[in-house]
Amino acid sequence: MDKDKFLKSMEQTLGEPKNSISEDTRLIDLVTWESVGIVSVTLMIEEKYGLILEPHQLEPCQTAGDVITLIQSG
Repeated sequence: MDKDKFLKSMEQTLGEPKNSISEDTRLIDLVTWESVGIVSVTLMIEEKYGLILEPHQLEPCQTAGDVITLIQSG
């Protein structure tokens, strides 16, 4: 998995400014990280990486890097 491509996809999915999300970005600090944003990210992950997640599986994730780790652990 290309981490930079994932972060760019996450920015696009959430409507965040370009280069605004890094692995260290705290998800709670993103204005768009709310129920609709979380569902949108889970759908993007399924579409791009073939991993089916339920939105509640992202709850333990504190940072964008945690989401990457979750995807990689598949």
